[in-house]
Amino acid sequence: MKKLKKCLGFLSVILIISCSSGEEDTNTEVVDPILKLTTKVNVTTSTQHQLIQGFGGINHPVWRTDLNENERELVFGEGDGKLGFSILRIHIDPNPSQWALELPTAQYAVSKGIKVFASPWNAPAELLDPNSTEERVLPEKYGAYVDHLNDFNTYMETNGVPLYAISIQNEPDWGEWTRWTSEEMLNFMRENAQDIENKVIAPESFQFRKNFSDPILNDPLAVENVDIIGGHIYGGGLDPYPLAEQKGKEIWMTEYLMNQNATTSWSQLSSATIWNESMDMLSTIHQSMTLNWNAYLWWYIQRYYSFIGDGEQGTSRDQILKRGYAFSHFSRFVRPGYHRVEAQTSVEKGLNVTAYTGNGKTVIVIINKNFSSVSGIGFAVNGVVPNSADLYITSIDKNVEKTNLEKVEGDLLFIMPGKSIATVVIPN
Repeated sequence: MKKLKKCLGFLSVILIISCSSGEEDTNTEVVDPILKLTTKVNVTTSTQHQLIQGFGGINHPVWRTDLNENERELVFGEGDGKLGFSILRIHIDPNPSQWALELPTAQYAVSKGIKVFASPWNAPAELLDPNSTEERVLPEKYGAYVDHLNDFNTYMETNGVPLYAISIQNEPDWGEWTRWTSEEMLNFMRENAQDIENKVIAPESFQFRKNFSDPILNDPLAVENVDIIGGHIYGGGLDPYPLAEQKGKEIWMTEYLMNQNATTSWSQLSSATIWNESMDMLSTIHQSMTLNWNAYLWWYIQRYYSFIGDGEQGTSRDQILKRGYAFSHFSRFVRPGYHRVEAQTSVEKGLNVTAYTGNGKTVIVIINKNFSSVSGIGFAVNGVVPNSADLYITSIDKNVEKTNLEKVEGDLLFIMPGKSIATVVIPN
């Protein structure tokens, strides 16, 4: 039997609204709240910003256990209790005998219409400079390296996974994997990247370092051979990139993670500590969107500090974690092909707000960074308060809890708990 839950309400009238949690329960209760408008989110759909390509993460079955069929549906499904990922990142192993490991989850993703792109960590050993203290591709082997990337591209397509794009190198400026200098990357992009048989992502720097990407964008040959400027935001790089926009290139944040500095005592952490870090993650997504970036991807999809439990540190497989529910406020509701549009609040309440339009909907994502709740939040689209909307809230004790809002006496109002994220979906 479904239990009644107290729903968010508005205005000093008796109103019937319905709520549901991430478990798809639907409940109805009569409430008599008193709410007054304190801040209004004003959305202007005619002021468009970037095209959204999507949100996602990496599945790396060479290093971690592959997702099972149920977990794939949890990740790529779009309905209640699902994460709604629209981009999958996979890795290009230097050994072709390992490539088959990438197929099961990637094939499932493609069957759902998901974009799949691939990044290499290490080049094949026979292409490396034997005299270098770091792994580096010999310049005279650049053509063979292109062949390696194309072979992977062909293998995946032959096996039902047409890749959306291929990256030149994961983090060429950091780590124990194959390294590139910015000059080497530029030379490759000038002289070899045009032979890659797919869209090209580069340079995927550890910190979106512009000393790697600016030379590519400023070179008349190299710039024609790159389609997406990719990068990570470990310790920096979360900044505007007007040069990439001027050159007509999409900007993708292709990897980031937070895990309490890789603590081995994750299961001993308080839920508040983990949730506060998840709020920090949400802030980076918000900032990426306001910077006109087109995509945002996390590191492992399945890990105890990520979105799906892996059976370690007190988590269970086939289980969406709190951080996954939080991420889904973007990944599930802000779909590929949507555009970010202008959104401003009438009064500063410590709220981070972005808005999007597409598929006959307006979607508003609001992050409340405050420890305290904010009541009386309203919204208007092009100066008009909608008649109805669906509200979803995740906080430390809610998981994408749904409320159906109806306009009464000219407003739709709701309350956001402290340290929470809300998504409002409005039919146009």
